[in-house]
Amino acid sequence: MATWLLLTLAAAAADFQDQDKQGHPTRAVLLGGSGEAHWNAGASVGSPWTTVTVQRGLRGGWTPLAEVQAASFARWQPAVGVGKRWIDRRWRLTGEGTVGWTLQGDPIPFRGPAAELRVKGGRAVGRFAPYLHLGMRSSRTEDRVETVSGDILREEARWETTLTGALGTGFLLTDRVGIDIGLDLPWVHMPNPSIPGMHIGVQTGWGRNQ
Repeated sequence: MATWLLLTLAAAAADFQDQDKQGHPTRAVLLGGSGEAHWNAGASVGSPWTTVTVQRGLRGGWTPLAEVQAASFARWQPAVGVGKRWIDRRWRLTGEGTVGWTLQGDPIPFRGPAAELRVKGGRAVGRFAPYLHLGMRSSRTEDRVETVSGDILREEARWETTLTGALGTGFLLTDRVGIDIGLDLPWVHMPNPSIPGMHIGVQTGWGRNQ
């Protein structure tokens, strides 16, 4: 019984190392880059970040994507962008760029355009997909000083730069579904680090699995 179990696990691990499995949703979302003609979606919940992502693979390793991030459901960051797989072997390295908007209400309102550049990397290890994300996000808003009657006394632009990061591992449950758990490591108003967060996520996909 034990021998059969070990052989089954070894076969499953080898199967998920095959090049045909490199487009698995968990690897596509966590390591970046969907297989050609393959749709992927991922959602994660945690403290403070909650994220929903949808992406589709094109030829040449290009991956258009759309996402919404929320910090404690008080700060919303919708965005669209594109990713490009640079390395796609046992190790995968992907670059992504997004443009979007930052929406935050009182008591510290922040509304304005934003852009982010990030790198996703990791390695397929059997059914596991350890990953590391590093990025930089810049947002712009307008600070206003108003009178009681609503007249604007002063208005000036303010920029916010945030380093972003995540470290964790995914686990492939089936050919189309996986989960992950990880730490979120943002730096708000760098170089001052904020309190690390944690999340758990699920990934799925449809279309050609390649």
